[in-house]
Amino acid sequence: MKAQLEQKPIMRGKREPVLEHEVLKSSIPIGGRSSIPNMEHSLVPQVESSVKRLGESFDFSSSTSTGGVTGSTRVTQKKTDTNEETIYFQLKPSILDNKFMRRVKANHTDRENFGEFIASCIGQSISESIGKNNVIPKVYLVYDTERKRALVASKYLRGNAGHAAVTLDGYIKAKNDLPPEKSHATFTEGDQAQGGNIGLDVPYMSPLKDTLIDAIVLSAILGDHDINPGNMVVLTNIEDGQEKIYVARIDLGHAFNDLLNAPAVMGGTVLNPKHPVIDFINREKIAGVNGSPSKLWRDYPGVCTPKEMALFASRLEQIGNTHIDAIEEGAENAQIAFKQLIADMKANKDFEGVQHVLKSLVEIHNNISAEKIKPPFNENHIKVVLNKCADFAINNCQDALHAAMVMKIQSSVHHLSEDSNTNEVFSELDELAKQLDEITWIKCNANTSPAEGTLRQHIIRSKIQVLCEQSGDCNITKIAKNVLSFMDGYKADINSQRIANTKGLQKLEQLEPRIEDALNALANKNIKEAITIINGLKKDLRANFGDKNFIGKSIALDAVNKIELDLKKVQMNAYKRAISEGRMASLELDESEHLHASTLN
Repeated sequence: MKAQLEQKPIMRGKREPVLEHEVLKSSIPIGGRSSIPNMEHSLVPQVESSVKRLGESFDFSSSTSTGGVTGSTRVTQKKTDTNEETIYFQLKPSILDNKFMRRVKANHTDRENFGEFIASCIGQSISESIGKNNVIPKVYLVYDTERKRALVASKYLRGNAGHAAVTLDGYIKAKNDLPPEKSHATFTEGDQAQGGNIGLDVPYMSPLKDTLIDAIVLSAILGDHDINPGNMVVLTNIEDGQEKIYVARIDLGHAFNDLLNAPAVMGGTVLNPKHPVIDFINREKIAGVNGSPSKLWRDYPGVCTPKEMALFASRLEQIGNTHIDAIEEGAENAQIAFKQLIADMKANKDFEGVQHVLKSLVEIHNNISAEKIKPPFNENHIKVVLNKCADFAINNCQDALHAAMVMKIQSSVHHLSEDSNTNEVFSELDELAKQLDEITWIKCNANTSPAEGTLRQHIIRSKIQVLCEQSGDCNITKIAKNVLSFMDGYKADINSQRIANTKGLQKLEQLEPRIEDALNALANKNIKEAITIINGLKKDLRANFGDKNFIGKSIALDAVNKIELDLKKVQMNAYKRAISEGRMASLELDESEHLHASTLN
């Protein structure tokens, strides 16, 4: 790998933390209105030792369920003055008070609640360091002194215009563009809205596009794949006398790859550990029975199209350039809060609670680290866990810069390919090609797999994609897509058997460069050259490996024969058409004529 693509080492800063988050200490009921009189709630600032505790409490007199599977309730902050603004929190109970299957799924730990708290600490620190405020809720640790439970409380976001936040789905419903039978909107490329498919450039979505992508990028940095539109909210601010709407991210309970906490066959694990942000974007599945669809490609297929890649790259670049100190501040704030929570538990003789907190934090750590922490757990593990969470976000920020570079290249290649042949694009990007080795490219379509290869290979693929956009499913693009599909599948099969398939590797060495040249000819609509290349490849395969292998007919030779046959059919149909129209003399001078050849037969 060339130097431009190497990951930078993580260098820790030494700045003192900014004390943003706190532990809320209280005695609270779970799942409904309070029946316990005179409940004491106090806010414990995040400081190391004895400090003044500020009186703060929740009012359960009008608490309501927020729905969902977590058993959360909406409560208000208790007022000391009737003129105070009403402040709402979403209070999430401990996993210990949840249903049996949820407890089993979470390994009887509060990894989701505590992961959300840590993600909020780090996420707020990141966003505020780049001048973006109020884009992630402030989350508090809450200690129930009577029931000896640790909970979290997430403060509801509000814009400065005073309007309540609405989920992105709710925003679309208000425009009457989300059918009742569809649970989530799907955000696509373009300026049309129909059947719950909302173009990113429709008038009411266009102002939200930048901040929606910001929210997706921040989710990738924090490793939370649960980015459905119900976890995005639309807020309204007044800026320079004008209303401005933007998107914020809520409910980060699946941060730190919680939705990848499963075997690969079930949609889990990081498939591209060297480039986790590209993995976040490219992956097709997340954890679930047989794997659940990626929320990115299910709900936001429009954000990764070539048209939007330059914008996506700019958001990756801005957030990826977050200073390490900002991330460490957030992690240190979380560390201080957990230490205070542990101190409160000890003072309450809640030693089981202490072990539950430590076990939950270790569960988060072990999901994102190759080096597992094993029992017995102690308070020193708090620092280890929070350092690992910081490293996770730092590494993802670094990879966001790599992903931004890849997207910029892809955007440029696509733009150049619209008006130039591949040779002109090769020439334009020649210096860049010399700097790049094979890399994983970012998929731009929900129905395709991410490709790996050189810049030259990507340029060829991009030109074929442009042909598809400009000319539809014509014969040349049909053949080109079939050839790409064969080559990708054959290469994957051979690479999965590298140790036991020496002959297959030898065939691949001959196939790949020649198929690439043939695809380049097709990308430039030159069927005659493609036939010449494929015919030469067929002869060499037959001479070097014969017509058969030890299990029968050679797959590679059979595929090459079929490609040649399809190309010759297109060429023959073009000749027939030219003869019938009296244009035979000009045929070879205008290779683009082959693009309009009749259907393969």
